[in-house]
Amino acid sequence: MNLFKILKNNNKDKVGLFILGAQKCGTTSLHYYLSQHPLFLGSQPKETDFFSYDRYYEKGVDFYHKFFDLNLKQKRLLKFDSSTEYLYIPYCAERIKKYNPNSKFIIIKRDPVKRAISAYKMYKALSQGELWSEAYFNRIKMHSSEFESKMLKLLVRKPFPEFADLIREEVSLTSTSNNEFIYEPSLIARGNYEHQKKRFLHYFPKENIFEIDFERYAENTIEVLNEVLGFLDIKQDFFDESYDLSIQLKSRESFFLDTDEYISFRHLFNENYRNNENDS
Repeated sequence: MNLFKILKNNNKDKVGLFILGAQKCGTTSLHYYLSQHPLFLGSQPKETDFFSYDRYYEKGVDFYHKFFDLNLKQKRLLKFDSSTEYLYIPYCAERIKKYNPNSKFIIIKRDPVKRAISAYKMYKALSQGELWSEAYFNRIKMHSSEFESKMLKLLVRKPFPEFADLIREEVSLTSTSNNEFIYEPSLIARGNYEHQKKRFLHYFPKENIFEIDFERYAENTIEVLNEVLGFLDIKQDFFDESYDLSIQLKSRESFFLDTDEYISFRHLFNENYRNNENDS
């Protein structure tokens, strides 16, 4: 039985699709594009963080479903949530399994070094006040006090650390840990997609997970969007040029790294991921 028959018969009031991330991999654009489709109902805001923030999760499912209430008048079939924390935070997969065991997932994977550079630029812009907002500050505070302290300390560091300095700091701290360690603000660990995906494969069959390559998504957006529809057994209302696809995806973030630097960082990232698997 495909996802849509399951939703119609049993779980039509539940969220059935989760765009897991990864962070800085195009989830914002994907959420926006899918929200235009007549069969999809995206959460407002895009990232509910219900399954990742204990303070939200403890409020229960009725609280969660309020993120979709603004669109109740729209007769749409599939509700979806695009919270990038779900891929990174270890306990989210189990929580989603308990909520809806028929859930399906999308993971967008990007070159880990380029993803890290994009994240670094975001943190630096936040530190300089270019992206700062009360909403972002409130999101930080929803995390544990340890996470909040680390993130806020980073954002007020003067001068802001260089990319290589933050990489060295993360390698130093994570290399001393042999358990499921959540490091923030992460430049390396959030790019370990295979390790994170395994958590979901523990609870869901592999056919419930659809993976997207960021570079291909950036270059062939409509084609990839229609592949998403195929993954969900949707055989109508295909994406075409009539949709607003104006959100620009930046597929080349590493302009300030020369080839040798890039290769060096990529080797370091891969070594870190191998060590992570050996310790788990």
